[in-house]
Amino acid sequence: MKTIESILEQFWPEWKLESLLGTGIYSKVYQAVREDADGQARAAIKVVQLCMDTLRCGCESEEDARAVFDRLGDRFRQEIRVMMSLKGQTNLVNIDDCHIVDEGDTCYFFLRMELLTPLSGDPEMNDCSEERLIRLGTDLCRGLEAFENGHIVHQNVKPGNIYVDRQGNYKLGSCSIMARSSDMASEPLITLGYGNPGRFAAPEVIRGQMCNAGFEEGLRADIYSLGMILYWIANRQCPPFLYDRQSFSVNDRCEAELRRLSGESLPELKGISPGLQSVIFRACAFESAQRYGSAGEFREALERLSGAGGERNPIQGKKRRLPWLRL
Repeated sequence: MKTIESILEQFWPEWKLESLLGTGIYSKVYQAVREDADGQARAAIKVVQLCMDTLRCGCESEEDARAVFDRLGDRFRQEIRVMMSLKGQTNLVNIDDCHIVDEGDTCYFFLRMELLTPLSGDPEMNDCSEERLIRLGTDLCRGLEAFENGHIVHQNVKPGNIYVDRQGNYKLGSCSIMARSSDMASEPLITLGYGNPGRFAAPEVIRGQMCNAGFEEGLRADIYSLGMILYWIANRQCPPFLYDRQSFSVNDRCEAELRRLSGESLPELKGISPGLQSVIFRACAFESAQRYGSAGEFREALERLSGAGGERNPIQGKKRRLPWLRL
């Protein structure tokens, strides 16, 4: 049986896998190293593996399994094209190279990317200041703006898809099949299945209302997810309506999620300035029309809080400390 290492050797022989960084439904991410004259270089290599044998187990017929196989293959190819087209953006994870190995009933997608620290491993988040929270929000807004400029909705905004580089820049990871050209801006959002930001997803996403959504609705759903991430960090890494992650049960979490999705007003955030609280609450508005209309508008509101927009900073000089971030 072929190993990932033996396949990798065929086209990137200079790169050697060092360790496994994480796994997904169809993918694994490895840390890799390359020896050269200047020493060692490291990268992350993501390997997506589609296998007909695996898909057959969950499908009623061979035809259904093949349809799913082809659909997923098209999806991953499109995601790669989107991310490669945005290469060079400071606040997006950059893909340096990619290679596809198609063996008929098995298809491998290899993506070599910059090696980054996941949000959960960011030391700055251990004692997160309000200023740092604003920096996180503005950086990720810039990442979403890059997608917006290409008429792309991200659909996969969640803590597990956020990273930080050595310079302290926060970066948004891979999207979820939502590319669209500018001449489709007024058409329904064509998607193979909306991404799953889970408990950070907008209510309309959970209700399954995005299949026929337009481009603007998709943008506002991404804005909600980012706003909910900021709320979650500020709320001691707890969802709305919960306050102590050590004491609530699964039932408590389910009840809190139902309250969020019913449109009940979000509780105020303790220890957060009124200005930042107002910005976060608008991003997390239950009705999408009441949210920011673009990531740029959301970013500008955050920048005004830090003084970058030229207006008075309501939290300037105050180091409001937020609790340790846990994912």
